[in-house]
Amino acid sequence: MLFVLLSAAKCSHNKQERTEERDAINLFERGLEVHKAGNYEAALSYYTQSIAKDSTQYVTFLNRGYVKEILKDTLGAIQDYVIANRLNNTNPIPLNNIGAVYYERHQPEIAEKYFLEAIRVDSLESDPYYSLGLIAYDRCQFQKAISFFKRFIELKDIVSKRLSTGDLYNELMPEYEVYHTLSLYYIGLSYKNLNQIDSAIYYLKQALSGGISEAADSLNLIHENKR
Repeated sequence: MLFVLLSAAKCSHNKQERTEERDAINLFERGLEVHKAGNYEAALSYYTQSIAKDSTQYVTFLNRGYVKEILKDTLGAIQDYVIANRLNNTNPIPLNNIGAVYYERHQPEIAEKYFLEAIRVDSLESDPYYSLGLIAYDRCQFQKAISFFKRFIELKDIVSKRLSTGDLYNELMPEYEVYHTLSLYYIGLSYKNLNQIDSAIYYLKQALSGGISEAADSLNLIHENKR
């Protein structure tokens, strides 16, 4: 959901404004192309040029923020996400991304506020639930973690439909599947910590079949403790 295409320029009765808007879209699309190719410095340049032409498109700030995050300019990323949210406060992605940056900066209390706000904006957006699950797990709030991770898993069909609608299924659904499997793993670990062993085994086996090799170690420990 970080890559969003601008379908058309806004309607304008001013010829110069229309030209600026078309130029902004062209620059955005060039940025998107090199962004997808992994050329983040070039993407940053194109997005910045696009914003200079038209600073009203939230997706340009959103994508530039993501590029800045990759380039380790986390403060710049937050600033762009804040602007993206200001331009479109009905979209949860900027809020989720701000939360993700703060989580990576080891500031879970601030991150949690943004993840919860993202859910308030759109309760069907999956990513904040996964992140809140991690925060709860880190705090040893295992029952709470289970609830968040299960909600993330429950939203799979909605994630699939949204990505298909945005023509992003092939690009982003595999990433969701990875986190889906990791959610199973963390649910299993949470049940293990709650001493609900049957449930732990059930979810850890699913995680193992999904490719999480660490689940095997947890299952072995459970079996050893049963002896």
